[in-house]
Amino acid sequence: MLQGDLAVLRDDGQNVFSENSSPQHRIRNLVCVLALGDQGFSASELKPLIWRPKECSDQTSALTSLIYNARRVLPPGRLITSPPGKGPRRYSLLCQDSDIDVACFLLAVGKAERSRANGRLEESARHYAQAASLWPTTTSSARALPDFPRTRLMLQIRDRLLAHRREVAEAYAETQLRLGRHTASLADEILQSIRAHPTNTRLWRLHIIALYRAGYKGDALRADEAVRTLFEDEFQAGPGTGMDQLQAQVLADDPVLWTDAALQESTPGVLNKVSPLNLASTPIRGARASLRPHTHLNRDVTVRARELAGTARHTDPSTTSSQR
Repeated sequence: MLQGDLAVLRDDGQNVFSENSSPQHRIRNLVCVLALGDQGFSASELKPLIWRPKECSDQTSALTSLIYNARRVLPPGRLITSPPGKGPRRYSLLCQDSDIDVACFLLAVGKAERSRANGRLEESARHYAQAASLWPTTTSSARALPDFPRTRLMLQIRDRLLAHRREVAEAYAETQLRLGRHTASLADEILQSIRAHPTNTRLWRLHIIALYRAGYKGDALRADEAVRTLFEDEFQAGPGTGMDQLQAQVLADDPVLWTDAALQESTPGVLNKVSPLNLASTPIRGARASLRPHTHLNRDVTVRARELAGTARHTDPSTTSSQR
């Protein structure tokens, strides 16, 4: 398990990592790196993934010791060297994609995206739901992937993985709305994702549309007010013209809100935009596509958003003025 505190299970189901001492911390870093690679790593590839520049004066000796100590901690035969004997060595973990939670998550995402591209929305929704269950957004970004080394490349990979988790929440909500499942329970599910990604205007948009379509116009407008208050308090700016257009459509009971066109964010909020990453795609178990970077958020913003999001609760639709 990589998403939370690292767990490598023995045959008896016990985690081999029983403490978070400094030596075990480095072994955890190594296991995280090896678990992601699907073809193993050479010593020269491992060093910059585990240590920052100037962090270790003799990385060659340190890596030799780290490999030795990791083999003592891990179950026998898990950390392998190939090819055996002479020649450039490559280190890898002997395991299947199904043994690694991040790989299972990425495999589910890939299936969902292929199904959606082929117009199989029901199938796509199931795979997105599976991916969301494998890595729920209730786990805060600050606590996600805690044993990743804090090296440049590994932090970039971490940010890309977190971006995928955010995008799964968006895609799942959009797919459910495209299937006509605009219910109060879906609105609540989206709200849970918003609490993990508070400045994501795409999630706010889908949440507001879900509330409106479910007959909760008043709550949709209160959710709109909540996101505006958040952005004004934290950034002294509005959430973007796309949200302004959505507010006007809700107030006017615009029929467009019942179409798929309403689900698209015409002008993404500035915090939803991602910049290109000048980095070759890194082979990761379960994925072959390049992952996009995730915008880091201030912890105070997250707390403030959770407080505001708590006000976006649905009430009895009979008390609102919106009916289809």
